[in-house]
Amino acid sequence: MIMATTNDFFLKVIETGLNDSDSNVRAAAMRACEGKDVPPELIEKGLNDSNWCVRAAAMNACAGRDVPLAFIEKGLHDSTWEVRVAAIESMREQKWCINTIY
Repeated sequence: MIMATTNDFFLKVIETGLNDSDSNVRAAAMRACEGKDVPPELIEKGLNDSNWCVRAAAMNACAGRDVPLAFIEKGLHDSTWEVRVAAIESMREQKWCINTIY
């Protein structure tokens, strides 16, 4: 018998939420990723969403995480200012950003 871990269940719920047709559900799924160790692919999926609220939540989920610079760049070039602001805020908490600046 294979036992699923709590983290496996959490990731399954997030994946299900990100595939929902309701953008509010997708945004909530992305917000649940904040401060959690989730695969970068989940955050990337949020960054590619058609709804700006989901993209902003994905940018917030990048804060304090070791994410590819391309994720931050994508947010900085978003068409919606709220996503760009979230990208800037996320950048402030990136360790590589601090090392690059100083």
